[in-house]
Amino acid sequence: DGTHAVQLCRTFSPDYDHYDFAPQGEQSIFHARIKAIRNAQNYIFIQDQYFILVPELLDAIMEMMPSIERFIVIVQRTVEAGYTGYAKYLYDMVAPIQKAYPDKFKLYTTKESKQLYIHSKLVIVDDVYVSLGSANWNRRSMTSDTEIGINIVDTELVQSPDNITVNKLARNFRIQKFMEATKLTYDKLDAMTFLEACDALEAAAHDDGTSIIEPYSVEDQAHFDFVPDALRQIVDPDVEEN
Repeated sequence: DGTHAVQLCRTFSPDYDHYDFAPQGEQSIFHARIKAIRNAQNYIFIQDQYFILVPELLDAIMEMMPSIERFIVIVQRTVEAGYTGYAKYLYDMVAPIQKAYPDKFKLYTTKESKQLYIHSKLVIVDDVYVSLGSANWNRRSMTSDTEIGINIVDTELVQSPDNITVNKLARNFRIQKFMEATKLTYDKLDAMTFLEACDALEAAAHDDGTSIIEPYSVEDQAHFDFVPDALRQIVDPDVEEN
């Protein structure tokens, strides 16, 4: 009798045949994420431990960027050893979006002085859709690692300061994430239009240290040329669905 429509999604590798409930594997997290991105009308917000190249997700984002107002990502800075290639894969995901849409795309990480580690796996779209679970933004979580996630759409609706009808749960969730990042109160953020809240987020990233976020600059590095393509299939394999 609640107001929340909840979809349970999973990833099971098709390379294993011992799951009676998923004999050919399952990639419903992957498919749901692509669908959610392609339905975006105003914004996409991501907070994740990783944000590395998943070609299908990048394609979906690039398809929607002309029509949405903002694409915001808060990600853990790359700390893995260079030989894993993760810094390159982050660059490969970020660079096309940043180059084409520098004003719409905002990339943040936490301030090193705060000594925080981002372990979230969160996607919010349009103050309408919330997705969270165990799956990282990488190929292995989308295609082969065993993962579980939930996607939530609330049937309880509210009117935003933008004069747009949105879901109460998703909007509250997004405001609380902005509170966490900016240290502004709920009431202040609640009164803002979405773009005003984005401006507050950007201001917080450049403040004197009160907030927890800062801009994350991801640049091409000379050693990226020496990361072999074969390494990708080892550290972040792509397993095709049967």
